[in-house]
Amino acid sequence: MVRQLMAMAAMCAALMTAVPVASAGSIAPGDYKVVSGRSVAGFEVKGVPGKVRGKMRMTEGTLSFGPGLRTLRGEITLDARSLRVGNKTAARSMRGRDGFFVERHPKIHFVVTDFQMVGDTVNVTGDLTVKGVTRPITLSGEVLSAKRNRVVLQMTGTLDRTKFGITAGRPLYSKKAQLSLGVTARK
Repeated sequence: MVRQLMAMAAMCAALMTAVPVASAGSIAPGDYKVVSGRSVAGFEVKGVPGKVRGKMRMTEGTLSFGPGLRTLRGEITLDARSLRVGNKTAARSMRGRDGFFVERHPKIHFVVTDFQMVGDTVNVTGDLTVKGVTRPITLSGEVLSAKRNRVVLQMTGTLDRTKFGITAGRPLYSKKAQLSLGVTARK
């Protein structure tokens, strides 16, 4: 029995070393620039008629990792004009005054205020500015890939969209929205 357990433990260890896992040690310290063509923000709002999902491009951003990932500075800018929603009526509403009001507020900003990483799991807290309103949000997720000159992060969080003045679809759609950021950055 002991031999079988030792054999199983050795097999598990061999499998774990064969599969590369992104971790704190695999992200090199330094400044990374967000790759706009490979980075996207998405949102989802649930409602009685169904879900509304949309996406926006990240136009610019930087992530700066310190030694041992003890510090991270970061800032990301989204292009609200690039908003894509599958339903034309929802798209018009989300672009208008009750939505993101892209005519007057073409950019959305996220500035990192705190970063924690354990293994490949990340928790990022930051200030999100939408329609001139800045509120804190915490995003959780994982490092999907970390190579010498590139890092790929996927994070999600929930926010009350009405606190940013986004009331489109109320009361048929929830106040809560799920936000996701898929970030690819190169050194």
